[in-house]
Amino acid sequence: MRVLVVDDEALVRSELVYALGKVGGEVEVTEAPDAVEALRELAGTQYDVVFLDINLPGLGGLEATKIINALPSPPHVVFVTAHDGHAVDAFELAAFDYVVKPVSEARLARTLERLRAARESA
Repeated sequence: MRVLVVDDEALVRSELVYALGKVGGEVEVTEAPDAVEALRELAGTQYDVVFLDINLPGLGGLEATKIINALPSPPHVVFVTAHDGHAVDAFELAAFDYVVKPVSEARLARTLERLRAARESA
């Protein structure tokens, strides 16, 4: 599974990457510090899922998701945020999941399990 982790806080990003490696099994993770860099990455590489923060400098996660959803083969979007108040907006944009920080390994494992099931049924 190809995963793109997008968060402007390097420590948070590295913790999520570590947790994905620990519970994710066969995952290939790429990191981006903001939505603009993430969109550049998505323009050149196909990903299965983007773990995306909502509060990013410049282009926010919700706005970036509108662009991601317009891609020819858009990846699933899982919002990973400290703010639970944007869940309705996220799901209106067809978010696959909405995870509140700090992310537990058990919660992340459930999300990855659902992602794998969705890939198999597609």
